[in-house]
Amino acid sequence: MGFTFDGVHSSEMGLAVLSKNRPIVPEIKRVVENLSGIDGVYDFSSANPLGRPAYEEREITVECGIVGKDAQDLRQAARKVAVWLSGKEARLRFDDEPFYY
Repeated sequence: MGFTFDGVHSSEMGLAVLSKNRPIVPEIKRVVENLSGIDGVYDFSSANPLGRPAYEEREITVECGIVGKDAQDLRQAARKVAVWLSGKEARLRFDDEPFYY
């Protein structure tokens, strides 16, 4: 199992996916106010034009392994992966859920 990011599959980069943490839904954005004179807090999380809670950004963590012939080859491969994954937003799809990104 692997993933595709920005149209490139992890196997093309020589990566083996070791584990992944993909929450089904992100955390709800909590908007609470501590009002004086009442017990507890008032939750305004659903008080918006949509009438439902908004969500935080979903954080996905993927642990991968990479193999190299020697230390120099390993560093070169790691740099290639870093350039591929860094500094841009793109679609991320996992092989076991190809219709979601």
